[in-house]
Amino acid sequence: MPGRSLQITGAAELRRLARDMRGIEHRAEIRKRLARNIRQPGKEMQMAVRTAAIAIPSRGESARRGKMPLGRRFARATSLQVKTSGDSAGVKLWVNPAKMPDGQRALPAYEEGETGPWRHPLFGQADSSWFTQSPHPFFWPTVNPRLPAFYRAAEDAIDAAADEIERG
Repeated sequence: MPGRSLQITGAAELRRLARDMRGIEHRAEIRKRLARNIRQPGKEMQMAVRTAAIAIPSRGESARRGKMPLGRRFARATSLQVKTSGDSAGVKLWVNPAKMPDGQRALPAYEEGETGPWRHPLFGQADSSWFTQSPHPFFWPTVNPRLPAFYRAAEDAIDAAADEIERG
């Protein structure tokens, strides 16, 4: 899902660390600490993406009609996953289409601008006139400036776990 997901998987250091933990007696505690230390900067980035999604311009029609605004739906669908073992070890931050309402699973891609402008019936009424919606990218403009700090924090967490393994 380019444009609306950040996935760092199979990073050599993390994969090597997972392999090195196999014979360690207290690996569960090390793995939990590692996941927590990587998850914390990931959570900060997730919250920033959620805040950016909520800030997407809206005329408030959904709220007046008793529906959740689109930006809030994007914010609720923003997910973080951290895996510290196996070949799929890594971090994934994405706007999860499975958490979007039926019929709206493609909207994160449209809103991010991956597929150009999108059309929808005005106020959701198929028999009314149709409206062309311009994209309002919120994922990458929020994530990109935070990536260097996230990478540093993840590397620090991996180094700390590796040091703990070496100490025995």
